[in-house]
Amino acid sequence: MKKYLIDNNNNSNYEYEDEKSIDSELMCSICSKPFSEPVSTTCDHTFCRECISLWITKKKKSCPTCRQQIKSDGEFTQVSRPLRNMLDRLPIKCSHCGQKGLQRDNYNDHINKICLKKKITCTAADIKCDWSGLREELQKHLTICKFEPLRPLLTELITTNQQFINQKQKLITDNEQLTEQNKKHNIQINELTNKLSIVNNVLPSLEKFTEGQSNSIIDFSQQNITDRSLTNIIQKMMNKNYSVIQLQGNVITSQGITDLIQVLLHNSKTLIDLWLSNNCISDLGVGTLFDSYLSINSTLKQLHLGSNCISDRGVEYITFMLEVNSTLTDLWLYNNKITDIGARNLALVLRQDNRILKHLDLQWNKSITDSSVEYFVAMLKSNQTLERLNLRKCGLSINGKMQLLQAVAEKKDFKLYI
Repeated sequence: MKKYLIDNNNNSNYEYEDEKSIDSELMCSICSKPFSEPVSTTCDHTFCRECISLWITKKKKSCPTCRQQIKSDGEFTQVSRPLRNMLDRLPIKCSHCGQKGLQRDNYNDHINKICLKKKITCTAADIKCDWSGLREELQKHLTICKFEPLRPLLTELITTNQQFINQKQKLITDNEQLTEQNKKHNIQINELTNKLSIVNNVLPSLEKFTEGQSNSIIDFSQQNITDRSLTNIIQKMMNKNYSVIQLQGNVITSQGITDLIQVLLHNSKTLIDLWLSNNCISDLGVGTLFDSYLSINSTLKQLHLGSNCISDRGVEYITFMLEVNSTLTDLWLYNNKITDIGARNLALVLRQDNRILKHLDLQWNKSITDSSVEYFVAMLKSNQTLERLNLRKCGLSINGKMQLLQAVAEKKDFKLYI
């Protein structure tokens, strides 16, 4: 067998007994020693794993025997179990103590547990003893070792120290949790402080207005009033009657409208003007207004619902109200979510059922398009009460606008905004 010598130092701790008698089929052609961790190449030649890996790294990426290309050590496969068993049973001699009759697969147990010439450390090395020497000298050292007798005490101290470390870590974790909770509490305190500030800002105005006479004006516009702060205002408003209630420019939702109903019912015989523009009122809030208040009110003339979240569903409630209401003259619905469906319903009720409304504002509802024009034209021809119609910034084309202008051309004093 041709030899390609590479020293991989695999067998430096033991020697083979009668190495010359070992079958050549068990020998690596690279290091000329019995296989250590043998692997086979794709061309079915066997080498020590470390030898062939060094070969393709330092020499050529080809088989030392047949020169077939080897791309990487990922192509190697483990040899069969019988071959590995034969190698493990090879007789060896320990290079440290010279003991013979060992099998190669038992060498690790021998060197780590038995060999008297193996250099080792003290059994108390884990507790800072720095002695090292031959295994056969260990017992003599232990008779004078200062550390091993202290093991019980040191073990207890180490255990106690670890407990302190664990307690410290727990305290750190608890402190971090408390710090996080404190941050959350501070955020909640700031939120409550802001809400209290809003209430405190509202209360002086509230006191001032509630000191007035019956049928007065109460103005809480542009004060960032929420549904929650509205509850406090409602309690004060129950003591007086008002002709004008201004709540525009706040953040009142449909829930707030539900709470406001009790004030509106209290003023059902006095309220003339209700301002709810620029809030967050949805169709549900409009439905609540109609079901609980607008259907029975006998004095309201102006209703401001612009810049809310009202869609065609909300307009349905409004058309029901217009069918039966006999007082409302001005209705603001600008900048909502009204489409042609809602616009047609309004035009139909003004054409057939309502002869009271004088001003209708639908500007900035961009989903109102030319599809509604014929309904508005028919309404304008038959309705003689309406005086102003605002359709600015809607989705009307030039042609649609011209049709509307023609419809009002002969209506005296009528104002059409397009």
